[in-house]
Amino acid sequence: MGLLFPPTSAEYIVTNDISHQSTDEVELEIQTRWKIEEFHARIKQRSRARVLPVP
Repeated sequence: MGLLFPPTSAEYIVTNDISHQSTDEVELEIQTRWKIEEFHARIKQRSRARVLPVP
């Protein structure tokens, strides 16, 4: 899992997964995970699914 901070004069990529060989691999994983998040958000929005409070 990694985080890509907003672009500034420097770009920082933070991860605790040391198996990656390059920052490009980390960035690709982040982009892939973000697409999955967007997909789930669209499904939730279209199905009008709601999170119910736990009593």
